[in-house]
Amino acid sequence: YSISISDNTIFVGGEFTSVGGASRNNLAAIDAATGQATAWNPNANGQIKTLAFSDNILYIGGVFTSIGEENRN
Repeated sequence: YSISISDNTIFVGGEFTSVGGASRNNLAAIDAATGQATAWNPNANGQIKTLAFSDNILYIGGVFTSIGEENRN
């Protein structure tokens, strides 16, 4: 549902369970040079509807209650 780009990294959010053959739940980072998922695996437990990257911070909005085993309402 959403894409945000920072330098050589493409952040994608939506409703999915894999990206480029790597297991990723709803949120992933892709290396722009290789097209492969990076090691970053935040494991969001629900839909990601919007992403914005500003001042080295990725802001995430959607329908989820946790990201990376942390409560994030």
